[in-house]
Amino acid sequence: SMEQEIEEQGEYEGSSRKMYAHPHSMHAEAPISLATITGVNLLQRNLTPGFGDVSAYFGTILDNLANLATIAGLLQSAFEFPDDIIYENMFPGLALGVMLGSIAFSIMSIYLDYRHYSPNSFHTAIPMGLDAPSSIGLPLLVIGPAYTKYLHQGYSRHDAGLIAWRLGCATIALIGAIKFLLAIISILLQYLQSKSSQISHILSQITPPSCAMNGALSGVALSLLGLLELNEILKEPVAGFLSLWFVLLFLLNRFNPKTNAPLHVSLPFNFSAVLFGAILGTVLYYSMAFLHISVKPLPSDLFGKYYLSYPHFSDFFSELIPALTQNLSIAIPYAILVHVGAVTVTNAAIEEGDHYSTPAVLFTDATITIISATFGAVTQTTPYLGHSSFKREFKAKSFYAIATGLTIGLGGIFGYLSFLSSILPKPAILPIFVFISLDIVSYSFHSPSTTKRHHAPAILFSILPSISQLILILIQTISDSTILLSAKNPKLVAEKFPNLTESAIRTVGVYIVLAHGFILTGLLWGSVMAWVIDGKLRHASVGLIILGILTAFGVVHSVDEDGKVYLPWGESAEHGMVWQWVAAYWGMALMTGIASFGGRREKGEVERERMREREEDGLFAWASGGIPGVFSTKRDALVEKEDGMVPVMISFSK
Repeated sequence: SMEQEIEEQGEYEGSSRKMYAHPHSMHAEAPISLATITGVNLLQRNLTPGFGDVSAYFGTILDNLANLATIAGLLQSAFEFPDDIIYENMFPGLALGVMLGSIAFSIMSIYLDYRHYSPNSFHTAIPMGLDAPSSIGLPLLVIGPAYTKYLHQGYSRHDAGLIAWRLGCATIALIGAIKFLLAIISILLQYLQSKSSQISHILSQITPPSCAMNGALSGVALSLLGLLELNEILKEPVAGFLSLWFVLLFLLNRFNPKTNAPLHVSLPFNFSAVLFGAILGTVLYYSMAFLHISVKPLPSDLFGKYYLSYPHFSDFFSELIPALTQNLSIAIPYAILVHVGAVTVTNAAIEEGDHYSTPAVLFTDATITIISATFGAVTQTTPYLGHSSFKREFKAKSFYAIATGLTIGLGGIFGYLSFLSSILPKPAILPIFVFISLDIVSYSFHSPSTTKRHHAPAILFSILPSISQLILILIQTISDSTILLSAKNPKLVAEKFPNLTESAIRTVGVYIVLAHGFILTGLLWGSVMAWVIDGKLRHASVGLIILGILTAFGVVHSVDEDGKVYLPWGESAEHGMVWQWVAAYWGMALMTGIASFGGRREKGEVERERMREREEDGLFAWASGGIPGVFSTKRDALVEKEDGMVPVMISFSK
């Protein structure tokens, strides 16, 4: 029966792959074998470790350790949060989420390898881990401020910490529910698009441009993954800079200066550059600390943070209402961010020849996020972007993911995660975040499938709100919480800080308003500007109206010190700043709508401008028959057509 199933599947895929497969897919036309495979052989094939599995294992482990160390470090250094709640309540729940997600994706990979068996190809498990932006954002935006607030209300450090922990868990559960809803919406939209070309056209018109999402993601990467972590790395310049530079030397793409061909650079035995960089940074830091020449002295309680624990039931339901009212503007953007990232990871895996189902990946991630929040997690899980590298370069399969899940999961119970996150110096394990931030921003500007060159201003514009969030984080760490009232009650701030000028207080107020809901703001700002650039002024006008409505409810640009949402007729919205921003957006919408009735360019002029762009770009075209060739593009001899699902551009020189 298996032979018959594989044979039928081969007959179907043999024709479909040639027509629809991505031209760069490794296994686009790999034949399906007619040989049977036993369960033992299937497990042996997927669970036998190789050098690639070892490299992928250490890379994923270090990513998760870096996120755990970031959560603990931010809460301890910025808010003096109790250690026992971090290591006994938070870490086991976080570790449980990584373990369940890694095992789930490993099982999915093994099943797909059975369903689409070929002796010449294999499936690589999608890596699962903790989301880096959430690991930075939740401690700084939700847990830390809540802890400080409850301390000021007279709670003990332990009680305030428990309430803040539950609020963080409730926010993560809310994010998981939103991801679940987004997965359902994505499936419904795909179904509607497949049933009606008219509906498909309407959806394509109202969907935000890809460059806007790329820009919002780039803003988070640049501010929270790049600059914020670079600051932590450079607190130990020697260990941090050398570790970072080693990682960049071996992970950045290199090209031959003469031929512009990519150069493959790797360590012996395909050893992980991330792991070696972490070892290098750790050895340098402890050597310098032992010699008393490091910036930060050797910790006195180096072996004191070893906590045995188990996943605690968080009872986040008690804080669900505060999470909805205070953190909805935080939860929605973070959920969208991981949703888009999960779709990107799955699409990249499919291009590499793996047969993952996007809905299955989305629902698995959302479910794991909710389960982990139920047992104490304060950041969401996410499929990692490393799948393509793990498959193409490392040839990893499923062993690394199961090993990663068990290592992280058991570490949260037996305490060695808390031990490792405290003894590994942050300058040694954080450089991977800087590389990821560079990679995300670079992709946003150079992705051939989602970004057009003339959309660069829209990407840059959508980055700006994230920079405001970084500034707000710095303000929170160096000032009293009263400063957060600069947008809502500047007079009170002036009384508390008499040395601050009125202009300085209003400047802080603007940064606060820009930072609240910064990811959603970046997405909408980028969309509006992209529509303006593309001449879709009516789309841009509607987008500005939506921004005004969201501002009136505090979903974006909340003037509340906690970033709460509110009703337009409520106490917070009565402040004049709210309606100033609403009036500005609606005035811009009116201006854009009026402009849409005049100044349109002729279609021929637009086409000629696009041809000039192509000529300036010096296109590398696909010649007939799929043979890559290099041709000089000429305006009068440019032919563009579509063959199946693969856009084919044929250009001829004179």
